[in-house]
Amino acid sequence: DPRGDGHFFTLHIDFIDELGNFTEIRAKGSQDNNHTREILALAKELGFGTDSIVSGNYLSLALKIK
Repeated sequence: DPRGDGHFFTLHIDFIDELGNFTEIRAKGSQDNNHTREILALAKELGFGTDSIVSGNYLSLALKIK
């Protein structure tokens, strides 16, 4: 991180069988700051609306469709 404030983001683009395509944005956070505001701003900048956000993980989504 060029600012040296210790946080960074990763972006994963995945295809999950029976679930489809996903873009996952992760941030290294702490108990004091999980960077939710920054993640939501980045998602909006990338063209994702709040209706595109899925909570949970791939395993929990896969178990719901079985």
